Amino acid sequence: MQTPLRWFRSVGNKFQARIWAQLARRTPSENAFLALIPVVGAVTGLASMGIAHLIAFTQKYFWGSGERLVEAAQATPWQWRVLVPVGGGAILGIAAWALRRATRGLGVAGLIQALALKSGEVSLRE
Repeated sequence: MQTPLRWFRSVGNKFQARIWAQLARRTPSENAFLALIPVVGAVTGLASMGIAHLIAFTQKYFWGSGERLVEAAQATPWQWRVLVPVGGGAILGIAAWALRRATRGLGVAGLIQALALKSGEVSLRE
């Protein structure tokens, strides 16, 4: 009778062989794409956690603990209730203005054009 450890190793070796066979059938660019999928997921998750912590920090800094946000906002001077959203909007507006770029050729139409005319090649910038 086979021990559980041997069985586990046997299944693991078969799985590993199947994975390598699948990767061997693909082009290097397809394999790179498959390897980047979890990286993009991890970076996106970390970025969303960072944004959530930044929002919590800002909320705590300006309006206290945040458990009773409406009451805390009502207790602050009216100048803060106006200046904080206006300041945040100004920061986002300036960032959008500074980082703007032409958007011609992007979107679904740009992808269809790339598939038809450029053999599916799309630049990373687009």
